[in-house]
Formats: sequence, C-alpha cells, structure tokens
Amino acid sequence: MAPFRDFSSWNIRSSESDEPILPYRRYYLICEGANTENFYFKKLVDERKLLGIHPMIDVVYVERTGEDIHMSAPVKLFECAELKKKEQIDKGVFDEERDKFIVVFDYDVFKNKAKNYQDLLKLADERGYILGVTNPNFELFLVLHIKGSVDDIIIPDYEKILENKKDGGKRYITKVFSNLSGINPKTNKNVAEFVYKVDVAIEQEKMINEDIRNCHNYITCNIGRIIESLKNAE
Repeated sequence: MAPFRDFSSWNIRSSESDEPILPYRRYYLICEGANTENFYFKKLVDERKLLGIHPMIDVVYVERTGEDIHMSAPVKLFECAELKKKEQIDKGVFDEERDKFIVVFDYDVFKNKAKNYQDLLKLADERGYILGVTNPNFELFLVLHIKGSVDDIIIPDYEKILENKKDGGKRYITKVFSNLSGINPKTNKNVAEFVYKVDVAIEQEKMINEDIRNCHNYITCNIGRIIESLKNAE
C-alpha cells in the first residue's frame, strides 16, 4: 500500500504560554475520484478561512498516491481510511473521540447492488465514518454550484440525469456540467474555482434529496450538507 499525501491549511500557532494551539477536531477527507474531487477539495482546504470553515476545525485532504491513486471502489476507500487512521494513531495525532473520516463516493456503482450499499452504510456506522454520496456522481454536486440549476436543469432532466448514460464519451451529468461551465471536470483544474460558489450549492442541495440512506432512484447529494456542518461545527 503506497503512502498518502496530506493537504491541510492548519497553521500551528502558539498561545501566550507558548503551547501550540491544536484543532478541536480534524476531518480527514478521502475521495473516490483522482482528478475532479482532488481539484475541488484541495482548493476547499486552501480557502477554508475565506469559505467560513469553523476556525477550530482542521480539514485534511488525504490524497492517495502510487498504485492506489486510481483505486475507487468504496470498500477500498474504507481500507484506505483504516490505514490512514492507524498511521495517525501511531503518530499520536488522532483523537478517536473527536476526529472523523469523511469518505466521498458516487452511488452509481451500486445501481444494481442495493444490498451491497446497505452493507456499506452499516460498516460506515460501525467505524464512525461520515459518507458523502452523490447519485449519480460528483458532477451533480458541481452543477449545484450554478444558480438556478435545480429548477432549470435538474428537475426538467431528472430521469436523464438519474440514468446518466454515456453521451459522446461522457456521462450525462458530466456533459451537462461541461456545457454549462465550459470546463472538463476530469482534466481542467479550474473546476476548483467553483468552491467560491459553495454556498449556492449548499442551498440548492436542500431542494433535492439529501438522505443517502434512501437514494436509490433519487437524484441525491449530501456533500453540501457536510460542508455546511464544517462551517457550523461546535
């Protein structure tokens, strides 16, 4: 198993007593995609202060490297999370009472495997993971950053988006996003700039299903809800 590369904008500061100020909680992000999610969440980490992430919360983006970079099966992501957790525990920097793992993946791989998905939810509960799920895939969350996209695109094209067939070599929702933004999210790092519109995505996401336990046959996303929780964490 190859090592991980961490991205965090947390700066260790000293208090008046010269003791380091540590975060109240760390959230470790592990994502399915090697490009799109990578671009987006690294930017989110870099701009955590501007985006209003709670000042005592550290968000650590865990990038998979080497032979694991294209490993995308959710159960494999869980394995990565456990390895990363052990690594952090061994370093003495993981608080098992407070620190959390957020695992982000697409539901489309479970379209005909509902039992497998329920098993995965149960395992996540047992391990205390937070799951970020999009049905059909992550580009749906990106489309939510575009004001009016729920009323103008997602609802009118509901069945096409849910079916998400390939169209010209791209999945339907990916093509929708590319047409709206002029960006290929798989290759263009400028997709990261959409983090500055994350508040639009958070609000629009509330107009669709956010319940990942009941997402079969429903366009679903809860990533905005997770990011909102990072902004409002106590």
